[in-house]
Amino acid sequence: MPGNAINNALTSQDLALLSTAASLKSEPSQLSAFLQTQRQNVVDSITAQKSDTYDKVYGDLQRASDEIRAFHGERTQTAALSSLYDNMYDNQTAYADAVERNNNTYGRKFEMNEWSVNNKRDTLFVYSSLFIALSIFILITVLYKMNIISASIYYITGTIVFMVFILILINRAVYTEQTRNKRFWNKKNFGGKYGTIPIPSICPTPSCPVPNCPPS
Repeated sequence: MPGNAINNALTSQDLALLSTAASLKSEPSQLSAFLQTQRQNVVDSITAQKSDTYDKVYGDLQRASDEIRAFHGERTQTAALSSLYDNMYDNQTAYADAVERNNNTYGRKFEMNEWSVNNKRDTLFVYSSLFIALSIFILITVLYKMNIISASIYYITGTIVFMVFILILINRAVYTEQTRNKRFWNKKNFGGKYGTIPIPSICPTPSCPVPNCPPS
């Protein structure tokens, strides 16, 4: 066994030292020198062992310190990257929100401009109709004064022109105020007049069963 071999070696070494010390008893100076040498060897051996132990402990401590510094550096870099990604995400979110707001603003401005321009066109159409009606009145009045047309034609034509203009004016006012959508020019505002569109049921009936119908 290894333990027995070590013990035997230590015992043999002790016996050898005792034998050497016994042989040197007759010469005190040599015995003193021998003991001094052995003591110095023991001190050197213990010092060497402590030095090796210190070097080993210091090396382990140095490696542990290096690992802690490496972990701290990695953690710092991870935190920096996380902060960078957070900033990038915040910037992209702010940019997307700004683009959405701009799109909504530009879309609303376009709707307002479209409504305003078309409303002015309708108003111009009414004024054009008034101008045409006045021109026809002036024309038939001149023809009537010159006895080119009769009074009946004059009054009938004038009445027709007047009624057409009144109808145009009423249609413009009523359609713009009640029917036309206040936001989208090309849409009508039905105001719930026609109700909702009925959706046919897909649930089974005794005459037409349908599988997998959700429970009511």
